[in-house]
Amino acid sequence: MSDAIRTSSKWSDKEEDVRKRLRGYRALVSNHAACQALYDTLYPRMTQRFSNEPRTGQIEMFEIESVVNQRMELSAIMGKSLQAMRDEIGDILRMVNGLPPDEGAILLYRYTMAESWEKIGAHMNYCESHVRRKHDRAITRIVQNMSRNEQS
Repeated sequence: MSDAIRTSSKWSDKEEDVRKRLRGYRALVSNHAACQALYDTLYPRMTQRFSNEPRTGQIEMFEIESVVNQRMELSAIMGKSLQAMRDEIGDILRMVNGLPPDEGAILLYRYTMAESWEKIGAHMNYCESHVRRKHDRAITRIVQNMSRNEQS
């Protein structure tokens, strides 16, 4: 017997990495939603008319340019976050592609739509524990598929 201490975990490191990647999409969605909320708060949608004559008698072009630049910068940040979300959902779809349809659906409901286990079960007419078992089986299959692809 060896003197090394063995630690046991429910999931392997590779399975935990897959779970983290799947959770990463939800983080991107949350970041984008926060950015969108900030944008909507700072720049509410409204119609504003500008007249040729300034109210104060001075031209306030620098303030308008500053607001426009800030708005464009925030729009660019939002565009980058949308692209990151597109890239991540593409990766998720590639991972889910080789799974049986019900297991893939469970992962998509859980990680892209942030559904609870209970709601997923209701959608699919499964009990919550069955949904969790199928979820764990799907993660294991993804790891196995990744291992086969690495060996090829």
